[in-house]
Amino acid sequence: MKFTILATLLFPFLTFAQSYTVTPARNGYVVLKSGERKEGDLRLKIVDRKDTTEIRYKGKNKEKGKYTRDQVVEFRVDPLKIGEVKNDYNEAYRNFNPGTIYFDSGEKLEGQVAGRKKEPHESNFKNFGPVAVKYANENEEITMWWASGKRITYYIQQISGADHHYVNVYDNFVKVENPNGRFSYFRNPRPTHVNESATNLAVAVASSVEEELAKSLAAAAASNSYSELKSSGATDAEASANSLIAAMNVANEVDKAFDVENADNIYYKEYYIIDNKEQTRSIVYKKNIDAVIKTLLKGCEIDEKTINKVANVKELEEVMTFLETNVCD
Repeated sequence: MKFTILATLLFPFLTFAQSYTVTPARNGYVVLKSGERKEGDLRLKIVDRKDTTEIRYKGKNKEKGKYTRDQVVEFRVDPLKIGEVKNDYNEAYRNFNPGTIYFDSGEKLEGQVAGRKKEPHESNFKNFGPVAVKYANENEEITMWWASGKRITYYIQQISGADHHYVNVYDNFVKVENPNGRFSYFRNPRPTHVNESATNLAVAVASSVEEELAKSLAAAAASNSYSELKSSGATDAEASANSLIAAMNVANEVDKAFDVENADNIYYKEYYIIDNKEQTRSIVYKKNIDAVIKTLLKGCEIDEKTINKVANVKELEEVMTFLETNVCD
């Protein structure tokens, strides 16, 4: 593919390497293809935050072994419990709090929820939020899902009486600002608009990416509008969550078109703006704020001078406040 070739030429701007983590030792068992069952402490090597590729075993008699997945029929480790893990981080989202997890199947789980931050050794890529979400059931047993596994589309965490919303975007759970308003917004971890200072080669890569992006967007469709969900009796939090999930089906399709990370030196900082009523998604960055405002406030009596003034403010939060205040339908 032409993008693969260009990406190779761009190295070291882009790095495509497997990242892995090894879980703490837990009591469990592993059954080998020979039929032998071994019980003891197990540690799991997980590659790219989703695939267990190796089981590391240590028995009570100090016997040790490493087994790849094709050597194993079955394995199980005892689940961690909340009392066995650190739960007093300064970053509140990393601690267990009441919350709801939404699956790609449409199912949801309610319980204790915590975000899992990327560890320094796992990858060199910049992250824009938790890379995994942890869930504890009524017995305080913990299950964790990586964002890269795509099973979890969204989760809500209640911290100090406030709902904090996170949407799965390009293997990050990115925090959603103003989730219950008409317009929600959040950072795009993989921007698409090239900074003018980028090299010609970077521009060529971005052009290729935007071409694939357009194809993916044309093929994607969002459903279940915010207004329909509200009329069916859904709570504000549920309606916002499902509205954003539907709109972000479009964005997740883009993930199939390209794989660009850690490209802050090439692209402008971008945000997604979701119109929760109209079920639309816009990308906003430094050069198109005025155009996005005009589109989202189409039909509203806002003069050009006011729009241009708002478009020049430095904080996106002020732009979003202007949109919320001046939307007319």
